[in-house]
Amino acid sequence: GGGAISVIGFILAMIGPFLPDMTEIVRLIVRVLFYASPISYPLSIVPEQYRGFLLYNPIAVIIENLRSVLIYDSGIEIYIAGPFILLLGMSIILCIWLYSRLGGVIADAI
Repeated sequence: GGGAISVIGFILAMIGPFLPDMTEIVRLIVRVLFYASPISYPLSIVPEQYRGFLLYNPIAVIIENLRSVLIYDSGIEIYIAGPFILLLGMSIILCIWLYSRLGGVIADAI
């Protein structure tokens, strides 16, 4: 879970020198993701029609899996973690590609 957030942070750090106003956009997105996360309530009480939408939130996936392991003493739910792991793999490939393309340009911009 935290690996995907690290990958997203890496991508944003590589794009940051070229988009100076990105800090405000990222701050807004993180705030929305945080308030849309099931932190004080379990995902099971969210109506079924909205539950799938919340699973696109990486913070919600991390929290729900932590709740599953720490509170309910069960394993990680693969239907929740599966798409997230797939997204992590695609993000790592994107990071490698971006770094190979932008590595020297970023050093010059800084």
